[in-house]
Amino acid sequence: MTFPSARLYCLSLNFRLAAIERREVFALSESALAGLLRALVDGGLALEAIVLSTCHRFELYCIAAPGTTPDAIRDQLLEEVGLAHGKTPNFTVIADLDAVRRLFRIASGLESLVLGENQVLSQMKDAYRIACDAETSGFHLNACFHRAFRVGKAVRSQTRLSAGGSSVGTVAVDMAARDGRVADKRVLVVGAGEIGALCLRAAVARKPATLTLVNRTTRRGPARDLAAKHNARFAPLEALAGELLRHDAVFTATASPDAVITLAMLRGADGLAVYDLALPRDVEEGADRLPGVFYYTVDDIQPHADRLAIERADAIPAAEALVNAALADFDAWLLELSAVPSIRRILELGGALQAEEDAFLAERLSGDALDAARHSVRRLSQNLMRTIIDELKRTVRNTRRRTGGA
Repeated sequence: MTFPSARLYCLSLNFRLAAIERREVFALSESALAGLLRALVDGGLALEAIVLSTCHRFELYCIAAPGTTPDAIRDQLLEEVGLAHGKTPNFTVIADLDAVRRLFRIASGLESLVLGENQVLSQMKDAYRIACDAETSGFHLNACFHRAFRVGKAVRSQTRLSAGGSSVGTVAVDMAARDGRVADKRVLVVGAGEIGALCLRAAVARKPATLTLVNRTTRRGPARDLAAKHNARFAPLEALAGELLRHDAVFTATASPDAVITLAMLRGADGLAVYDLALPRDVEEGADRLPGVFYYTVDDIQPHADRLAIERADAIPAAEALVNAALADFDAWLLELSAVPSIRRILELGGALQAEEDAFLAERLSGDALDAARHSVRRLSQNLMRTIIDELKRTVRNTRRRTGGA
């Protein structure tokens, strides 16, 4: 089923098909994302648009303007991020109900690098907020995203897909712990955002010798409170260069558009493990070639995430059943939506006929007799229109069942 008089497209660049170097190009700030959305809508390519941008994926969901092709939308994306055509891998294009299915699966954690992770729901809400602020979300995408939020919550409350609350941060710490780099070691976390907080919580549970949080904020505030909550020492970002070589493992996840850890800071390291969980990356390119440095990105935790997926495999069918049920409900709504123009026309005709009948009665009756006749006619007209509309809805639903609608 397609949207009435429109096509929904999802243009996806994700961790399964594009390496971090390619995805990093599309790691845009909120203001840049808003500008991109406005360019698509103001340029006449899209009627509505929302971008979901995380360290794992860049996905554009849009209601295309009549006659607009996915290729035209992709070319505009490349132009907005300053890339020449052909300089990036082709986006995967998913259309209509398949695009809605993908959105529901992402909200449920079924498409995440870490199966069942919870961060994606808050990331989707951020994406939706940015689009609403930019005034590029509308009737259709509002419906898609609000239903996605509901199915995501249902999967987390009704299945064990998210049991244990794993995320990129916790899996990275687990990866380091398995390599003997956390327990009784000196651990440094850079960044006090959501991923940094998850890294702190996961690290403290594994009893490091010392735990330090570095963040840009120097005054009292959430970052210092976060450090205190986990019995971690706090240091300002200006002290980062001196802190790095005093530690055995570093987990970094800031929102900086530029590298916060340079190669110069890492020279002289002796067995330092650096887990770069940011996009764009926090560490200057070339760290993987420095002696004494073991450098990992979000893509490198995939084998450890796969192991977690195996442990949660039993929960996948129940999660997929909830997604499929939500998709079927959405498809039924779309079919009923397709009948709206006919229903509106029926109501218009009914109103016009009722007005004609009122005028006819007014020429022949007066007083209580006129009022009684008008009441009877209106009741008959309303009942007739309701019967026609209900029959139209039944026909739409029966058509869906006969054609095997999802």
